[in-house]
Formats: sequence, structure tokens, C-alpha cells
Amino acid sequence: MVQAQTIVTLAKHITGARFETYLALARNNPYDALALYRWNMEMSGALQEALGVAEVFLRNALDAELRIWNAAQPPRPMPTATLVYNEEWVQLPAGSLYAILNPAPRRGGRRFSTYDDARTRAEERSQR
Repeated sequence: MVQAQTIVTLAKHITGARFETYLALARNNPYDALALYRWNMEMSGALQEALGVAEVFLRNALDAELRIWNAAQPPRPMPTATLVYNEEWVQLPAGSLYAILNPAPRRGGRRFSTYDDARTRAEERSQR
């Protein structure tokens, strides 16, 4: 059984508005309110864990599909050569994907490559 002083100490570190919700659900029983609070933390942790796994699955599925899509795009004639796309959709994105990954500055101007920019920053940091 949790000591009364422990309940008081814990309640001090949980904001009043937040703990009041649990107290109301527990009919003003601080022990039950604390049990509900702990249950909520456990459920939140379990949900975060499941979301983390789902996020990895989704990211990997998107990557696999974008690799297929990018490699299937037709070559793009350029002034000095023909640009042939491959599965490296981050490094060499085709068409509309390029516009998403390399946004135009808000006030006009030239597009910039987020991939090249990130790679350059990483290289500069590693040389420090």
C-alpha cells in the first residue's frame, strides 16, 4: 500500500488540473486516482511503442514504393546529357517528387536541394 505521504508528494508534482481529472474519476480517492494515473502512463507508453513500430513499417513501405516509382520514370533530356532516374529517390528525385523534396524559396529565387544541403552540413560537422 502506498503511504499517505507518498500520495501527497506525488500529487504535488502532478499539476492540479491534471490530477483533478483522475480524482474526479476516482470519486476523490487519491489512491485510486494515482492508480488511474499510473494506468494512463502505462497505456500511453504502450501506445507510443506501437506507434513507433507502425512508423517504421510505414516509412519502409513508402521507401520501397518510391524506389520503384522513381526508377520507372522516363529519362529527362538535359542540355548536356540525359538524366536517367534510378531507385535513389532522395538523391535523384524525378518530377513532382523533386518539387516536394526541394521546395522553392517563399520569396522566389532558385530551388535548393534539401538532400545536398543536409549532406553538406553533415560533412562540415564531421570536419570540425
